[in-house]
Amino acid sequence: MLGSTMHRMICTLTTCLILATFSTSTIDGQTWNGTRDLLGRLMDGYDRRIRPVRNQSHSVHIRVNFELYTFKEIDEISGTFSVAGNLELIWRDENLSWDPSKHEGVYSLVVPLTEIWYPALLLANPDASDVTIQDDDRMDVRIVFDGSVYLYPTGIIASFCDIRLLYYPFDKQTCGLIFYVRGFSSDEIVLEDGESYLSSNYSGNGAWNLINKTKSVDVLSNASTYFATFTYEIERKWLFAMVNMLFPLVFLSVLNLLVFVLPPDSGERVSFTVTILLAIAVFLTLVGDSLPKVSEPFPVFCYYLLAMLSLSTAMTIVTIVNLRIFHKDPSKKPPALTACLVNVLMCYSCTPKRKKEIYRTTLSQTNETQMNGSTHQSIQSDHVARKTVTWKDVSHAVDIMSILIFVLACLFLNVYFLLFLQAQ
Repeated sequence: MLGSTMHRMICTLTTCLILATFSTSTIDGQTWNGTRDLLGRLMDGYDRRIRPVRNQSHSVHIRVNFELYTFKEIDEISGTFSVAGNLELIWRDENLSWDPSKHEGVYSLVVPLTEIWYPALLLANPDASDVTIQDDDRMDVRIVFDGSVYLYPTGIIASFCDIRLLYYPFDKQTCGLIFYVRGFSSDEIVLEDGESYLSSNYSGNGAWNLINKTKSVDVLSNASTYFATFTYEIERKWLFAMVNMLFPLVFLSVLNLLVFVLPPDSGERVSFTVTILLAIAVFLTLVGDSLPKVSEPFPVFCYYLLAMLSLSTAMTIVTIVNLRIFHKDPSKKPPALTACLVNVLMCYSCTPKRKKEIYRTTLSQTNETQMNGSTHQSIQSDHVARKTVTWKDVSHAVDIMSILIFVLACLFLNVYFLLFLQAQ
């Protein structure tokens, strides 16, 4: 009996302690009624059409931050630059402040955006498809007891960007997002210099690298309002263009040089060089679909492609002319100047076999004419040394000269354009 009485007393005391603790936390905590009463007091007589300063001669200071998630797209043709990011707008509303100790410790409230005054932020350099920052009825703002208001509009922002493709595919672009508050002068709304930073989930872009970012707030000379600018300097990743455009073209050009190595009697020279020329033309047609279609400034890389096509065309023309020289009538001798030039060139291209034949011929003729004197020997040796030049010899000399000239031209074009593109 005594044990059951003691057990009841212990249970009663435990229940009282729990109720006392609950009652204390209810009194000291934030209640629904307290929050409702606070919100009702703040909204009583509040007019969202008036700037939130009691002295209307004072300015509203708005701090603008931007958090970048990723570069969505950079369109060279339309000149647009779109990013996914989060704006952070912070200002102080003097009509929305309270003492937390008098309102059950309520330190902050979350209310719909449409219930209070907020700055209508616009892009000064918008794309046609995206003019304003999203501020629909579904957005909320957080209000802190000292009157600070925090707004976080998030989405995809597209702006105009002056894209310069002169040094494509080694080009660097500078694009920016320019924000201003519509309908207010610089005396009424002041945009403060905020922060520009990357999100912890920043994913980058597959075609571009971010190399620098800056921020600034200025009042333009032709406008009476503040502009907050977030600028991003990006660099194109050139490996794709090099592997898919430049290297195949260089390989085709090297292959085209081999036309001067084919024997003229094979009958394959013209078909070979024309096939390579058509391959380069078709390749440039395919490459043209991937190139930016702009004319001002015209990309230097397009001049390079045109130069390589012209070089292949010149090889085709030289091959056809050289075949005509090779098949000229053997009974007709080349002009004296042509024969002289061929002799000079062939002197540097003589093979050891030909030198041995000339030596043996000279030696045999010297033995036969030993009794005729040194004068006759000199005449015979000089006669053997001068070989009669034919049109086939001229064709062979043209092949040697063509290989040297076109190899040097290919090297010059590739080295010059690569150095020029990378020297920006």
